[in-house]
Amino acid sequence: MNVETINGWSSEDIDFLKSKYADEYTSVIADHLKRSVRTIYKVAYKMGLKKSEAFKKMELARQGERLKVIGYSHRRRPGFVPANKGIKMCPDVYEKSKHTFFKKGHIPANSLKLGTEVIRKIKGREYVKIKIAESTKLVFKHVYIWEQAHGKIPKGNFIVFIDGDSKNVVIENLKMISREENMLRNSKHHIPAEIIPTLALINKLKKKIDEK
Repeated sequence: MNVETINGWSSEDIDFLKSKYADEYTSVIADHLKRSVRTIYKVAYKMGLKKSEAFKKMELARQGERLKVIGYSHRRRPGFVPANKGIKMCPDVYEKSKHTFFKKGHIPANSLKLGTEVIRKIKGREYVKIKIAESTKLVFKHVYIWEQAHGKIPKGNFIVFIDGDSKNVVIENLKMISREENMLRNSKHHIPAEIIPTLALINKLKKKIDEK
């Protein structure tokens, strides 16, 4: 862009703006050039200058930390009791506003229909969840299918996928294992392969002892 097209800007000012705009706060540049922040934005736009991705990430992190602190003294603490708790609405106010209340049994427009399935990512792995009742939240489909076929899962047990595919939710691909077996499965990547069979035998022995 020609320097002549920017009134009052020297070549030094243009070079400074070019070199600093991507990774410096606009207010700092404005102070150095003795111009308003708005002017810096306008000129940078005309020149096609933009903030770098590194600067955007840095500023986003900074603003995140700022939001953790700002307004902290005005936030409600655990155990906070509203001043109007237990106080009934004035009859006159109730009559004027009752037409805005949700009716008993009201279902929000964005509620999922029964049987709706969605994919949810949990700890980096995708699972299928399903809506089974109006009054309940989404549940894991593999857990629901297993309990429909075999009853409630005993405490300390888990349902796993035989082929490792968490989206292949059919009863033939599901298996119930104990907490110990689950720990062993998750530890196979961190322990020597030669002792895995021994650990499996120890686990089976413990299970037999518990049964007796």
